[in-house]
Amino acid sequence: MAAWAKGIQNMQEEPLDEALKEIDIQMRKSFLEENQRDETPIIRPSSGTVCATQSYYIKNGFKREPMPPTIMATFVMGHFVHEITYAALRSGLPDGVNIDTEISCETGFPEGCNKMGTADLVLTIEDESLLPEMEVKHILGDVKTMTGFGFRGHKSAGYDQLGSDCWGHVSQLSTYSHSPTLMEKYPGIEKAGALLIAANKESPQMGIWPRHVAPRAIAEARERTLKNIHVSKDEHPGADLFDKYGSEVAFYCGASGRKGYCPYVKRCQEERRKSDYAK
Repeated sequence: MAAWAKGIQNMQEEPLDEALKEIDIQMRKSFLEENQRDETPIIRPSSGTVCATQSYYIKNGFKREPMPPTIMATFVMGHFVHEITYAALRSGLPDGVNIDTEISCETGFPEGCNKMGTADLVLTIEDESLLPEMEVKHILGDVKTMTGFGFRGHKSAGYDQLGSDCWGHVSQLSTYSHSPTLMEKYPGIEKAGALLIAANKESPQMGIWPRHVAPRAIAEARERTLKNIHVSKDEHPGADLFDKYGSEVAFYCGASGRKGYCPYVKRCQEERRKSDYAK
């Protein structure tokens, strides 16, 4: 957090130029190309890994409900926050700490799933005197833009073990921390846990808030992720997250008129109403 604040106040020209170039690319992609993209459902690190029901729908190719028509504005703001965060960290991190960002990597997922993904960042402690007791010098990080409500919850949440993780943040971290690409490039990264870095999109002046996700939570998330992505397309898993966590899930997936989004929420609600999980 201190490095981010230092970088914001003393932004360096080179990382800022890199951020502005990437923001331009992402804005053009979001507004000019997203409507042309292939909408074939596929399990990827950011979707289909937390809820076995969603994985089942994706594998069966069920039609997805459309995203809100103005969602591209949200995507663009997310890209902006990410790139400015990267630039601030590059400008403010102390000597002896290296940062790599937007790293293309294998997911290790089976056929029928997205084989590649993009990890937000990896921090490498080159100067061992900074953290002399650290067993592994590489750690994965993922930046998530959050509302003020979500930001406050993140600050007080426990990440020693896996909770509901309905947004899939820890699941995504578990995928990338065990990516064959990253484990080869950054030896031991899978043992370090990971950093979940929140950015408050409503009050950006509050900065970022990194939380360390313990290796135990990463391991639990990975176990659940692997179970979900291997769900059979021939056997309905039931209302997976609702069975586990009840009405809390509605806030995340948009059930019962709540905020949130899942492309299969109407189908899922109807099936839950009928309690009919026939093949």
